[in-house]
Amino acid sequence: MQGSISFVNTGDVISLDYTGDPAGHAGIVDSISGGTYNIKNQNAQLSSSAYISAGSLGGNNASMHMNSWAGYTVKAIIHHPNTTSNSSDLHGFIDPSAAINAKATRGFGGWNQEVGPGNASKIAVGGNTMIFLRGDQAEFAKNGQGGAWTQETNASSVSAIAVSSTGIHLIIGTDNAIYSKPGIGFGGWTQEVGPGNASAISLAADNMMFLRGDQAVFGRVGRGGAWIQETNPSAATAIAVGASGLNMMLVVNGEIDTRPGFGWLGWTAETSPSSATAIAASQ
Repeated sequence: MQGSISFVNTGDVISLDYTGDPAGHAGIVDSISGGTYNIKNQNAQLSSSAYISAGSLGGNNASMHMNSWAGYTVKAIIHHPNTTSNSSDLHGFIDPSAAINAKATRGFGGWNQEVGPGNASKIAVGGNTMIFLRGDQAEFAKNGQGGAWTQETNASSVSAIAVSSTGIHLIIGTDNAIYSKPGIGFGGWTQEVGPGNASAISLAADNMMFLRGDQAVFGRVGRGGAWIQETNPSAATAIAVGASGLNMMLVVNGEIDTRPGFGWLGWTAETSPSSATAIAASQ
């Protein structure tokens, strides 16, 4: 139902209310491009689209809004019987030849080569979206398996990448600035943190964190707006954010601290010092 949507896949039906017709309307989600859900219809304009207007899929509280269709409001998503969570089981890896392999099923083998040998240095997956960093520091993205990759940046421009199930792409540029964009396409990036400031990023659903060069931690929900400083400098060596809003950091002394949501201080130690070398949180 609207306000509690947790995933949307191709083949799902989107149910609409209409102010001038009690019967409303229904269309089928034909494709997903980043944060845009493309819809096919009968007895109406053939093609339409919708987007997440409030909440997030990862937070199980998303609301959707139609593009252009005045008077129509989204009522619910009716899932195709063969679909599951939008995050599905899509996963991938970079092999020793620097090729990318991916699949959406579990079990030994069955991998599909998505990028040929010698090309990939980093990979990230969020929902149905995969992004990778080529050896020349150009970033590429696509939805699902097979098909063409879309180059999103020039070469020599990106050092770190992240993508969320809600369609947000987040990168650290070679200038150590942070940039974000919704959906797939070349360019269109918004600078979120100025040059020289970022050493690490973390992204889950609409939640973002970054580690400044002086080891201070910052976070916020969504693109744009102000960042919230969460620690003093010299605090952390690694960060991780969860889809639920959990904040996690690896303290400079090897301790793991967490807090719920974003805010100044208020961290809880979860291990003793010298306990950890890397961290991760639920996406």
